[in-house]
Amino acid sequence: MNSEKSFFFDLFHAILVGAAILLVSFTFLLDPGINKEGGYLAFPDVVYGRVKKPFVYRVLVPGVIRIIASALPESTHKWASGMFKYNFNHGNWEIEYALEYDIAVVLVCLSLLSFYVAVSYFCDCLFRGPPKFIPLVSLTALFGLPPFFKYWSYLYDFPALAFFTLGLALMVQRRWTWFLVLYLFSCLNKETTFLLSVVFFIYFRPATGRMNKNLFTRLLSTQLVMFALVKGGLYVAFRENPGSIAEFHLLDHNLQFITPYSLTTFLGWAFLFLLIARRWSQSHPFLKDALWILPILIVLTFFFGFLDELRDYYEAYPVVLMLLAPAVAEYLGMSITNREASPT
Repeated sequence: MNSEKSFFFDLFHAILVGAAILLVSFTFLLDPGINKEGGYLAFPDVVYGRVKKPFVYRVLVPGVIRIIASALPESTHKWASGMFKYNFNHGNWEIEYALEYDIAVVLVCLSLLSFYVAVSYFCDCLFRGPPKFIPLVSLTALFGLPPFFKYWSYLYDFPALAFFTLGLALMVQRRWTWFLVLYLFSCLNKETTFLLSVVFFIYFRPATGRMNKNLFTRLLSTQLVMFALVKGGLYVAFRENPGSIAEFHLLDHNLQFITPYSLTTFLGWAFLFLLIARRWSQSHPFLKDALWILPILIVLTFFFGFLDELRDYYEAYPVVLMLLAPAVAEYLGMSITNREASPT
């Protein structure tokens, strides 16, 4: 009887995961969309490296799309173009790049699935709880994404979420070989990968006694060298592209945005803060240190992003989610305890 219940729970859960991925994917792709009319980052230019800096530096997903598209036969290109007779996305997707769009849709869905798996793994690394706890947290992570979509959608967003969440989990587990492999690919996807090094430094710095000083120095040095080589190589490769290494939005957007908060916004943020603060003393030590990336992101966004664009805080999302999850679970009658840190 228990095995039958487990089967139906797993089946229902799988259906929910699939539905969540489809819902979030199509929301992401259609509104605001990856090639919205009036946008300055046209999809073909993103894929083929013609956009301005710093966006052109985020080469992983565009590179994968190009490689797959070039490897497929001409018949596949014609088939993909034939699908566009339905005028998908109000005609904003150019028919001559139909195959690239199709590949991008698949990669968006796979990235969301990877993010779901990464959240599940991260949650399991941190907590012990009833069997339904991890699926509940992972589904919440998926369904919580659409409020982050504002202004534009970027192909590297969901891979960045998956890479960063998995990187945090591998850091907790101290699986350093896999962590460094992931770090390299993540650097090719987005420069905010550097925040993984910030979390590593804060949590494992020698003063904490959590890691041998020599190992700490080697691992941190390897991360910094990887980041510098990737960024240096991308800078040289795209030195002729227009733009700069970062966009400055303090004067043209953020100072104008600073106005009194609405009561709803204030109460929403206050509620989240109180949930985290209520259980702060019991929170996992890793999450307490990892939360430092949130004020760092706020400062960076104040100068180089849009303060009201929540996608700029994606890297903090899994950390905040894991800090909130045990508090919410307790309200639902679940008993959640922290797992001990893995040995060095």
